[in-house]
Amino acid sequence: MSNLEKCMYSKKPRKILFIVLTMVFLTCFISSCFFPEEFTAKITINKDGTYSLVYDGILTFVPAKAAEIQQGKLTSADEREIKKGEQEMLKDPKFKNVKYIGHGQFKVFYKDEGTLNTSIYFINQDQNIVSIVPTNDRKVQIRGMKLDRNDIEQLQELEMKIDGQLEVTTDAKVIEHNARSAPSFFGLFGSYKWQIKSVNDPAPYMLIQLGETS
Repeated sequence: MSNLEKCMYSKKPRKILFIVLTMVFLTCFISSCFFPEEFTAKITINKDGTYSLVYDGILTFVPAKAAEIQQGKLTSADEREIKKGEQEMLKDPKFKNVKYIGHGQFKVFYKDEGTLNTSIYFINQDQNIVSIVPTNDRKVQIRGMKLDRNDIEQLQELEMKIDGQLEVTTDAKVIEHNARSAPSFFGLFGSYKWQIKSVNDPAPYMLIQLGETS
């Protein structure tokens, strides 16, 4: 069963839907139940191993979207319960701003920065919307969310779409990538960019070689 399938509650009767939503928020709010419908993500990787990751956009809580599709709308009680997610997210200091905008959607601004001593996942390893993974030979892999066939079918059933942009800037050596556009003039100007307009688009990928340590 895929992560998105685990989040689906479209077959639950209306009378227990509110209880289900409440349980989800109490037990696994920051888990594998979010989908990035509209966003701009920016990553900077420096050859000394420092990084920054910024996500500015909308995260949709999949169980709420499933409930809305089944029932036609979310009740005011459902909306109040989902809104509690603002404070749950803000427990992580990397979430700089969170606002619930209705229909199971949160407008968020997230920023993480530091040195690549371990793997970085947004939001977490299960829900790796964006991941930055260093290797023992001072290489770094950047990956976007990879959807399997079941995920795609679930998203289409929920009438969910994606409109995102991922931008990577680096002064390190880029070994390979599948970006739609790359820096010009021997890589000196601009950045690597992916436009993600469909759930069927290939997942972004890049492999970088960091500089040698002295």
